[in-house]
Amino acid sequence: MFENILEQLNGDYVQSGFSLKSFITTAKERSNEHIVIKNSIKEINQSNFNVENFNRNDLVEAYRNAELSSSTIFLLTFWWGHMSHRTQAPRFYTQENLNKLNEIAPYLNRDLKVLYNAGMLEAYKDQLSNIYKKLKVSEYKLAGINTAFFTKILQFSYEAYGKKPDRYPFPIIADKWTKKAIYADLINLNEHQLKEKIFRKGLSNALEPIFKGSPNSEFDKYWLFINYFFDRTNQLRKNDKTLVTPFELEGIIFGWARDMSNPENPRVIAHKIIAQYFRKNY
Repeated sequence: MFENILEQLNGDYVQSGFSLKSFITTAKERSNEHIVIKNSIKEINQSNFNVENFNRNDLVEAYRNAELSSSTIFLLTFWWGHMSHRTQAPRFYTQENLNKLNEIAPYLNRDLKVLYNAGMLEAYKDQLSNIYKKLKVSEYKLAGINTAFFTKILQFSYEAYGKKPDRYPFPIIADKWTKKAIYADLINLNEHQLKEKIFRKGLSNALEPIFKGSPNSEFDKYWLFINYFFDRTNQLRKNDKTLVTPFELEGIIFGWARDMSNPENPRVIAHKIIAQYFRKNY
């Protein structure tokens, strides 16, 4: 599936930016102008970012910007990910949760910088597992932030801090769109055994696969997930289909949110492959 998408796009794809203003407004209103939010908005206004057109490359640069606090970087990550004003914001912008963000952010950012300069692969895996589990269920767990959102932190910090971005399995965002894209690619390549190891059918929507297992065991599936993506990216590069990096490929397979009628939209392609597979096998 990835080959078809890249061939159709023919290298002509750039994920567009968007305005941060609605997220800033929601943050101020929901938090009662908590000091963390006030300081972050001040830092953003003092930076060179265009709040009217903030894109994925801007977010990478935010991680590299020594003038931004860790709390501000993570807030920008959640806003870039389009944190829901209705379902996530009420839980996230409580005084208790923002105090926790302020407390854990420097330590989480420190752990990420250590992680992406790890030596051996096993050391990388162990540290990534430790951070993942902390974000999922323990010290770094924040209200309103699920796997789809905290893996955004993993992906963008890797792109920003990793000395050799192609050295270890790229910690791709694990939201419903990337899961569907990889699920569809596995179907397309008849990798059904690996597909069954990683995924199970969605609970509310069978066509939206989710990781197997409990929250405590979820990392094992995520590790298989990112290794498959890493291998596929290397395969594409080896076959001279593209010189796309893992970071760029994630942006492509994520698809276009506002163009679901376009048959060339990666989201539409993935959905059709999964729907056809379910019609045939279930």
